[in-house]
Amino acid sequence: TCAHAQTKRLYFYNNLNPVTDSTKAASKVILSKYADDTSLWAAAQYTMDNRLTVEGVYKDQNLTIPHGPFKYYLNIGGKNILAHSGSFFNGVKYGEWIDYYADGKKMRLTTMRGEEMNVPFAYYNNRDTTPSMKGQYVKGKKNGPWISASKTDIFKDGVITETIPNKEYE
Repeated sequence: TCAHAQTKRLYFYNNLNPVTDSTKAASKVILSKYADDTSLWAAAQYTMDNRLTVEGVYKDQNLTIPHGPFKYYLNIGGKNILAHSGSFFNGVKYGEWIDYYADGKKMRLTTMRGEEMNVPFAYYNNRDTTPSMKGQYVKGKKNGPWISASKTDIFKDGVITETIPNKEYE
């Protein structure tokens, strides 16, 4: 749990440039400093009609260094739906980043270690909890086997070198 010692409200235009006049703002951010023994700031961004769009943690009150978990929301049918989540470490994406279907099921899982993908990747269809496609990125490009139900594509530096059909789909 965290105790918030200080709270600020910031307003932004559509392009996230700050604005002091709230009547000209497209969104607002509620910024709360964690307890005095830390430099972290919790931020929650809302539309001007109070729909949550993003929540996360920053190392600074200027919102320049994301550091910790983040959640991104879409408003569908008047309900906020979690669309994307993941974490940052000192401003860099780190760990599992997940995209979600509107019903909350996992759509895509990408493991990040910095901005360039050098990690496993998985895509899920909305009917199943096991990946419908999975593979590996190396230096931001597909490498090695990318497996789906109907085939396995073999990649080298982002280029398919071989396709092996799944015998069940022949």
